[in-house]
Amino acid sequence: MSQDALLEPLSELDLLNKYLGVRSVLYAREGHPLWIVNCCGQGDTRSALRCASWVREQQENDPTQILRTLNLAVDEPTMTALERDLDPYQSEAVNVLGSLEQSLDRVLRTIGSSPAFVTLDPLIGGGVRIDSLARLISRRGRRTELLLRLDASSLEILFDTAPEERLDQLIGSSLWRRLWREGEQLANLTRISVLYRACLQRRGYSHARKIALRDQPLGAPQTQLLFATRSQSAVVLMSDLVCRYRRQESEDAPPRPDELSDRVCRFGADLGTASTNQILRGLSGELFGQFTTQEYREAISRLLTRGTIVGPDRESLTDEDPLSFNSSTQMALFDTAAVL
Repeated sequence: MSQDALLEPLSELDLLNKYLGVRSVLYAREGHPLWIVNCCGQGDTRSALRCASWVREQQENDPTQILRTLNLAVDEPTMTALERDLDPYQSEAVNVLGSLEQSLDRVLRTIGSSPAFVTLDPLIGGGVRIDSLARLISRRGRRTELLLRLDASSLEILFDTAPEERLDQLIGSSLWRRLWREGEQLANLTRISVLYRACLQRRGYSHARKIALRDQPLGAPQTQLLFATRSQSAVVLMSDLVCRYRRQESEDAPPRPDELSDRVCRFGADLGTASTNQILRGLSGELFGQFTTQEYREAISRLLTRGTIVGPDRESLTDEDPLSFNSSTQMALFDTAAVL
């Protein structure tokens, strides 16, 4: 896989404006900068330059925003290119020689306790041990979020060349030895991706989700994009963004509204009482990328109108208002749907 592809999702999904821009507003209120950590490949300055330019634009539009980029160069020529191309952005960007694995202590000192959004392919260029990613999220008080890209071809090369013990360290489990099958490139990618997400979750990234990219052109490298965080609010925002992205050019019909209403009822009935925010946070991880935030709100509004759940009037409802569910909630939903 081309190293230039590592940051393509930031453009393809418009994560800079629609995700990181929103998150940075929250962090600015707390007085902490948001660090965007780019693991640059050989000769790759495009990603770092794009992020630094975006950071400057954000801060010019809103001086209260505090954003920085940290770019890791895998070799001396890449470091030289970074320093040349990012010279106009010295106040926005810090450049460090070495991979994330090699430079982890320096990275931790630089970002301190501030939130960080890290982009990388953890299984190429020598790879990054999953326990190193665990050190990032174990920092006290701040959030770490990962955007990880796994590529089928690069994965196959790694498994053909790296010692088994090293693969154990990168993935975080020896179970891959039973999952890997020769000649099954895409199936291997899927199996390893599922195992890798489970290992991330065991190390503190309680939400590790696959972002389904649109169909790729024939002949393009098959990839999987993973998002990992322990923030429920982050999952709500990313789930909404991914859902909208997938539907932009999709010919698939969106899920039926009553399918979501049913899930809301089942979730709420288990709790007895739940607010809109609790429903969003509880279901966005489970139904990641399937529904927009607006569709959750519309489902709640329909249920209030039907009397299936009890709460304030729709016009005065806030995200923190309690909504009452009971043991008859789900049956009431089916009865109402049947009448409709």
